[in-house]
Amino acid sequence: MTPFAASVSANASVINGPPTTANGCRSRAIVSASAVAATASVDSAALAKKAVGYRAQVAGQRSGTSGAESSWAIWYEQLDVTDGISTGVWKFGRTGVNGTGSSVTAVSTSLEAASTDTMVQLTGVFDATDRSLRLYVDVFSQDDSATPPVLGQDQQGFGELTVGRGRRAGAWGDGLPGTVSELRLWAGAMTNSQVAELVLGAEL
Repeated sequence: MTPFAASVSANASVINGPPTTANGCRSRAIVSASAVAATASVDSAALAKKAVGYRAQVAGQRSGTSGAESSWAIWYEQLDVTDGISTGVWKFGRTGVNGTGSSVTAVSTSLEAASTDTMVQLTGVFDATDRSLRLYVDVFSQDDSATPPVLGQDQQGFGELTVGRGRRAGAWGDGLPGTVSELRLWAGAMTNSQVAELVLGAEL
């Protein structure tokens, strides 16, 4: 598989050409991806000032139909703040539209609390054959069960790629207090061994 995105940093991005900027986030029109890998970190001190439930989006792709949601995204979700310390998890989600036209999201969640203030490799994989989602933190799959999260609805269309902010409920938000040093996208799904080899250069 060949990735069709170049590297991205917090201050400048190059995604198959010069980026555009939308409300402070870096964005670029791009075709849909079935696998996305990001190297990112979140700032625990900045997160501690946010409310429980805050979402810090690493990367995502705006839906191309209404543009109100992210078709897919990787984000940090804050579960608790105690004594100025943020506790949260990593999530990878994809959004579809049900029979009534409402958005429905399937989400894969990290098994352990997310590390903060350090670079973490995050990979989200969507398998179009069974519509399943899998999140990897470093080389480790966060859901190897026989029943991973499944997006049962038709996917939304695909718009511009965004880094460090996301689209939700028709508005820009979910700003990332942290850094994205690299972002890569693939057109096809990956197995566990492919994630290890292509993303991390390792072998299982």
